[in-house]
Amino acid sequence: FLEPTAPSVVIGARAVGPPAFPRYAMLGVEHLALGLDHLLFLLALVLVVFDPRVRRARPMRALALTVTGFTAGHAGTLSLAVLGGVTLPSAPVEACIALSIVFLAAELLRAPTHAVFRAPWLVAAAFGLLHGLGFAGALADLGLPPGDAPAALVAFHVGPEIAQLGFVALAVLALRALRRVEPSRRALAWSIGAVASVWVGLRLAPLLAGGLS
Repeated sequence: FLEPTAPSVVIGARAVGPPAFPRYAMLGVEHLALGLDHLLFLLALVLVVFDPRVRRARPMRALALTVTGFTAGHAGTLSLAVLGGVTLPSAPVEACIALSIVFLAAELLRAPTHAVFRAPWLVAAAFGLLHGLGFAGALADLGLPPGDAPAALVAFHVGPEIAQLGFVALAVLALRALRRVEPSRRALAWSIGAVASVWVGLRLAPLLAGGLS
């Protein structure tokens, strides 16, 4: 693993560089912060929890459960992929991640009567399993340092959670400012669905082209 602070490595010797935990935690933060599909999914979850058409006695508790469910889901599949070798081809996984965002956007535009609104934490956990495979693909590209693999794996779990909590906090503040503006909420749901639909097409195109050839 080469970087400015450790620009070389001797094969057969332990590389000199920063400890694995802070290094991989920062890589996890960067992966979530630059992963627009994961961020759009989180934004859609926040919209579901704070949908003004749904009366919740404790919306912040519902949000905490939802974020925890998403965390548990992607942490589980990330660990299985890295430690147990459970992997899937990245192209269909990325397409399904985009589809999960389209699904939530479509639910936001319908009457809030489905399980997505009654138990958003369960939906978040289920789709979190899928998103965890996307995290696993990124970690597979990076690789784990020999001897520090457990610390690096834990750090790559922690990093995205730091970025995730920061993003959710900003999203909640923004939505509270717009909570009485129904057209803005619907326009945001349409925009999320439109962007995710484009991603679905772009990610399915290579698969369809490969099948036809």
